[in-house]
Amino acid sequence: MRLLRTVPAALILLTGLIIPGTAFAKDGCSSAGAADFNGDGLDDAVVADPFADVQGKEGAGVVHVLLGGGRSGVLVLQSPDAASGDGFGWSVRTAHVDGDRCLDVVVGAPYSDGEGSKDAGMAYVFHGTQSGLPKVTRLLPERQPNAHFGWSLAAAESPTGGALVAVGEPHADSDGVSDSGAVHLFEVGDTAKASAIITQESEGVPGNGEIGDMYGWALALGHIGGRPGDLDLAVGVPFENDDGSGKQVASGRADAGAVGVVFDVQTARGRYSGTALGLQGDQRSNGRFGYALDYAEWRGDGFLAASAPRAAGGSGIVELFVRKGAGEVSPLETVQAESGDLGGWSLAFWNPKDSLSLAIGSRMTSVRDPGTSGVLRPLLSSGSVPLANAGAYVHVGAFMHDGTSVSDIGGRSAFEPGAGLLVGLPDAGPAGSVAVLGADASVSGGPGQINEDAPAYRGPGRIDGGASADFGAAVAG
Repeated sequence: MRLLRTVPAALILLTGLIIPGTAFAKDGCSSAGAADFNGDGLDDAVVADPFADVQGKEGAGVVHVLLGGGRSGVLVLQSPDAASGDGFGWSVRTAHVDGDRCLDVVVGAPYSDGEGSKDAGMAYVFHGTQSGLPKVTRLLPERQPNAHFGWSLAAAESPTGGALVAVGEPHADSDGVSDSGAVHLFEVGDTAKASAIITQESEGVPGNGEIGDMYGWALALGHIGGRPGDLDLAVGVPFENDDGSGKQVASGRADAGAVGVVFDVQTARGRYSGTALGLQGDQRSNGRFGYALDYAEWRGDGFLAASAPRAAGGSGIVELFVRKGAGEVSPLETVQAESGDLGGWSLAFWNPKDSLSLAIGSRMTSVRDPGTSGVLRPLLSSGSVPLANAGAYVHVGAFMHDGTSVSDIGGRSAFEPGAGLLVGLPDAGPAGSVAVLGADASVSGGPGQINEDAPAYRGPGRIDGGASADFGAAVAG
């Protein structure tokens, strides 16, 4: 299926465009499913193309909402502030942020200049709607040139209503330290309110703010170990030096990486507590632990995955952690490939065959074909943990960069992973593509192939990007 970008001029507005034939619900969002942007009862998926041209603006970026997984039409979201080089769609997440049942989409544009501040970055919330174009809420940071606000995102429904949205700003100069990084928190409902800025120098936050740490490179929200019901924030710091304690500059194990967990981030009101997570065993330089994160809940437990794509001699390691009561996050398993590269440039928990699984993307791994092809390794449990089967993989083809991005789709709740998996292949063909895997995708016994039928997720097996540039560079479900 091709996603056509040529539409009648009357349909083009600042916030997006509607592809002819796109279906919307007629009775509002009352019958919306858990992952339903337009209220028609079908699960939708989000695919970004941050380098697409928009009305003559090179690299402004667009985000495609595949309604019904692409079966019911496509809604193309565009920045209300679109300008060349914004990178709108560099990061995407979904959550229910307001009072209706339609799913909402959060989009980062980390290269947006915004009020003359070069590459300060922007982020937006597009509110799901049953008809017409969506309302847009801007998440407004304190402007800082070259900070790249919107590089990473996390969003989760708040126990008090609305949603908490975390926006990473890894190149921020915090407390006078260059590129030490920051995370901005927003309380989002019908409107958005900035509630906190967290750095490694914030009271009670694990770590030390040092040059080039890039705190906020990756983010995840969940119930990771704080008070029951409160949201905790996991922050990837892949360029942190493993330096023991105190501030270290140009010393320690360079770029070993770390993950800082801030407990009860929404209710702590600036008096934070948390814990620092690292690779188990010998943590070496350049592992970049914390490069990618994902969180899921399964049968009463909470699981956090964190990758170190350059660890183990460059083949990659993924660490799994489990919530074990208030204030406790315990190591569960260290995953390494038996052969070849594991990667870990992207991560997503999903739920094929009623089994907690973890998809690990490795965009630069060659399996059978020459060049940097990419690979996806799904790890399966036997209905419980630990996960296993690191040797299995799903492979599409050469030079496609399979696994650049990956997300579960069709989850029944915010943290319960869905049975479908969306895999970005931004270099497939001339414009990029995404692959849709269902529960019966081949994931063991050597090289697998995408199942084009994907009966567990009723969308098409492959969706191409039409006239896009890097369709599939980021995905969300």
